[in-house]
This record gives sequence, structure tokens and C-alpha cells, in this order.
Amino acid sequence: MFSLGAVDLDLRLAMYRRALLNMADNGGPSFLNFYMADSTIVCFLPVDKLPIVVAAGGESRLALLLGMELGGNFLYGSPVRWLSGGPIGHRPFSEEFDRSIAALES
Repeated sequence: MFSLGAVDLDLRLAMYRRALLNMADNGGPSFLNFYMADSTIVCFLPVDKLPIVVAAGGESRLALLLGMELGGNFLYGSPVRWLSGGPIGHRPFSEEFDRSIAALES
């Protein structure tokens, strides 16, 4: 991909802000999008990728750990900045993409 973006946080943030839609898997630096008002993101955090969370209570435990309501979004989330949880395959990536593009167009 673009290796400089991996080590230069300012560049990475600028790229997030310029993208029409950021899509990420399992968080990491992409979670910074939730704190930038001019950024968009769909972050896939499938609960079954986190076996300890599944063992400790599944989706409700994940929501508790992230400080959000079950099926909800982060405090700074929006229709174009949100977290997609649930089991892998809960919603296909294409559905999440279409939902986000529709929100951007409205």
C-alpha cells in the first residue's frame, strides 16, 4: 500500500480526511476517524474475531468494553462514521458500503 502512511500520523490523518469513505477492519489507528468531524468511516469489528470477548459475553460484552449501547455507535459516531459489529458475515461488506454511500448522498 503506502508505507509512509504507516509511520507518519499527520499524513495518515490527512488521507483519512480526504477519502470519500474509509473502511477498516478491527480498529487500530482508523479509530481516530471517530474523533474527526470531517471524516467518514465504517469500521468492521466482528465480535467473533475476538474470542476472549465472545467467551465473556459476546456482542453485549463488546459494546460494554467500547462504551456504547448494544447495536449502537460510538459517542462521536454518525450515519457516516460508525462501527459494524456482530458475528462475521452479519452484514456483507457490500451492504455496509451501500448504506454508507447512501448516507453520504443524503
